[in-house]
Amino acid sequence: MFRISPRHAWSLFGVIAFFGFAVWLLPLAILVAIAGLGDSGIAARTVDGTAWTGRMLDVSFEGARLGDLRVQVTPLDLLRGSARFRISSLAGNGVSGEGFAGLAGQGVHNIDAPLVLGGELRAIGFETAQFSGLSLRFTSGRCTEASGQMTVHLSAGLLARAVGPQMSGAASCNNGHLSFRLSDPDAKGMLLLDVPAQRPQHFSFVLRSIGTLDEGAFKAIGFVETPIGYRFAGVIPD
Repeated sequence: MFRISPRHAWSLFGVIAFFGFAVWLLPLAILVAIAGLGDSGIAARTVDGTAWTGRMLDVSFEGARLGDLRVQVTPLDLLRGSARFRISSLAGNGVSGEGFAGLAGQGVHNIDAPLVLGGELRAIGFETAQFSGLSLRFTSGRCTEASGQMTVHLSAGLLARAVGPQMSGAASCNNGHLSFRLSDPDAKGMLLLDVPAQRPQHFSFVLRSIGTLDEGAFKAIGFVETPIGYRFAGVIPD
């Protein structure tokens, strides 16, 4: 039967305790930088605390605001050469899921999160969005796996009168970058969010028909008439 001497037992305990203490005190900012979470489209104004009790403040995903998040790292994964982040909202607004990073790539798993949209998307009538079960994997900066749903909610106004209160669609990888293709239940409009690793990132919205709505009102906010309908093209803000 294998037996370990007391001296070796205490040495082993000391090594485990040292690495455990180091993981406990590891600054979250250093771990986030090493993990390369920016490749997954995640950015934060401030990252503070340790890997065990860290925070990411004013977090955004591809320009859409997620808010302030609590981030905790699973220590055993670090010893295996990878990092797994448990994510939740400091404000309790329904953000949950995981981020991960390692030699096999970076990404997120099973993210549920509300987002506040901005820029030109908001200007034409898109107000908020909701991720449901979003899972993404990026390898060497390229999108290699994507699943889950995105639903956008429209503010009361011209566009909502044309397509209704919301549009939804699935995440996918398209030529190595993340893409969302969303539509309303009656397929009156199509919103394409194209998110390549390199900036700028674009979106386009095509309204197949405006019915009895005022054509001039759509053109006044930037829609252009094309053979497939009225189209608006814009840039997703950083």
